[in-house]
Amino acid sequence: MDESRELYEALGCASGVRATFFSPASAKAIKAKGWGPIKEAAENFAPIKPVRNEDVLWQGGSFVYRGGECVYARLDGGTGDHAPLSELLEACRA
Repeated sequence: MDESRELYEALGCASGVRATFFSPASAKAIKAKGWGPIKEAAENFAPIKPVRNEDVLWQGGSFVYRGGECVYARLDGGTGDHAPLSELLEACRA
């Protein structure tokens, strides 16, 4: 587990209220899907361990590695902004 969030920082992942809720990517995702998925996620949130407030503000990404080489990388631009599944599958097949 990366308690220090060094890996997030090394990969260039964004963090903070602005990146999580007020980025152009968040606005686009909310416009496309509405608030329903975010509301549902918040209602069903049950951490498996204590969570620090700043932990929930980290944006992640999708990465595919092959033999130590990163062959696909896409950082999430905000809440609800994730790599298209078709891109991930293609990167895994290549």
